[in-house]
Amino acid sequence: MSEMFSYIKHSFSWKQGQYEAIVEIESPEKFNLIDNRYSFSLTSIDIEDLDKNKEKIDKSYDPLNEDESNKVVWNWRNPTLFKLGK
Repeated sequence: MSEMFSYIKHSFSWKQGQYEAIVEIESPEKFNLIDNRYSFSLTSIDIEDLDKNKEKIDKSYDPLNEDESNKVVWNWRNPTLFKLGK
């Protein structure tokens, strides 16, 4: 298990900068997907906060206590999404 934790910790790939996200959906029925490209940016402070999640990975695999006293609280970022043209 420690190899998996190590892999996850070292696979953290977020870096400061601009990102593009593309939403892809598959369906047996044909449809026209619009507004599926967005951009967002992450600051150095965002990365520092997200990086702190690596310290919590091991704990997240522990069984949850009945009173949830060992529940992991993850650091999240909610950057503003900007719609991109096709």
